[in-house]
Amino acid sequence: MPLVSIITPAYNAEKYIAETIESVLQQTFSDWEMLITDDGSTDNTALIIKQYAEKDSRIIYLYQENGKQGKARNLAIKNAKGTYLAFIDADDLWVENKLEKQLAIYKQYPEVDLIYTSGISFSGSISNVIKVFHEKAGMIDSTEMYDTMLKGKSLPNLSVIVKKSWVDKVGGLGEQPEMQNAEDYQLWLKLLDRGCQMYGIDESLFYYRLHENQVTTDDSMAFTEAIHAVFFADLTKINRKEKRKILINRTNKYLLHYIDIISNEQIEKILNLYKNPLSDYRRYWLNRLLLLLGKGVFKRYYYR
Repeated sequence: MPLVSIITPAYNAEKYIAETIESVLQQTFSDWEMLITDDGSTDNTALIIKQYAEKDSRIIYLYQENGKQGKARNLAIKNAKGTYLAFIDADDLWVENKLEKQLAIYKQYPEVDLIYTSGISFSGSISNVIKVFHEKAGMIDSTEMYDTMLKGKSLPNLSVIVKKSWVDKVGGLGEQPEMQNAEDYQLWLKLLDRGCQMYGIDESLFYYRLHENQVTTDDSMAFTEAIHAVFFADLTKINRKEKRKILINRTNKYLLHYIDIISNEQIEKILNLYKNPLSDYRRYWLNRLLLLLGKGVFKRYYYR
């Protein structure tokens, strides 16, 4: 049985999937399996994955009709045999000793359930650094992290390694269409809600690729998806009324802050959150009226 199962969803990823697989093959820790779910690709993604799988039995090809990331990841998790799960998407890369460094933490602190790291976003080549993500290091207070995540913080999924038993305990990732692109965010929330112990490594151990074909290019913060992710999450530490209040406050702040730069289509998506799922019809119609009067009126009203 492999110690680590690497979970990778892939949809029309022929341009980058080989680089992603190579970054896994170059890991200094070798006791892993890589389960790649082809999410109904129509390009050469399947051919590339199968070529690697023929050469290395640790690489496993799975297929499903297009069902988006949550369903693709869950299929891989269902077939995973490892004690730990690690996540990497089909266009991202790991530093060669990422798994080794994270597993050393498990050895040192066996009570830890999930370990994340800092990392780098890039465009084109990894030398073209766009941003460095610095994460809080050391043992993390679960309650504090839970509150922070409810306000909008997430973890890059390619930074995470987690005990599979915990992911099984919370029922895996959400598969609702409305929350895709934020299904990993929901998973972290569910884990923290049930007391998952996290540990951070403030060292850049991943490369997150930015490119025009990403599913979140048009809405990089995946804001509406994140709201649906919280709404659909089965959380035990907050009741429905508290959850609704948190989501309405987040939506108000986001709409006010980004009103000048988000598209009309995105504004429409955000306004529809008040109707469904938040059922705040009064605010929905009030915001519509204010926006008809102009973004300046809308901002003055909210600032007041």
